Amino acid sequence: LCRLYPDIRVVGLEPFEAAMAEGRKVVAAAKLGDRITLRAEALEQLEERDAYDGAYIAQMFFPDHVVADGIARVLHSLKPGAYLVTASVYEEGSGLPAALGRFQSALWGGGTRTAEKVAELMKSAGFVEVMVPKVPSGPRPVLGRKAR
Repeated sequence: LCRLYPDIRVVGLEPFEAAMAEGRKVVAAAKLGDRITLRAEALEQLEERDAYDGAYIAQMFFPDHVVADGIARVLHSLKPGAYLVTASVYEEGSGLPAALGRFQSALWGGGTRTAEKVAELMKSAGFVEVMVPKVPSGPRPVLGRKAR
């Protein structure tokens, strides 16, 4: 996004040191250190209010006990009218894509949250206009807006 939009600024939260070290290398190599801030903290530590124009949560990596609170924290951190974008790899069903999605979700620690379940969590947190667009395959996006 920073390459596409020259005015965008990004804040990334990463509690794991190995991933943080890799992130710092990537940001430095891209020469985007003046626009990308990486903070060594977990989603559960997010405290800002009305601070961000948009957010992305890789919820498929979070255990169940973190997700609902994390989504609520992101809602509070967004400016009115801003969007949260996430996705789900978990699918119900008997086909190979569904089985692979469940396997990925288990490997990544994301539990059994379908896109529809994530949408319900977002609605429960207070997001409006929550949608799960249809996609032909792969992760299913979930979007929701903070009310104005």
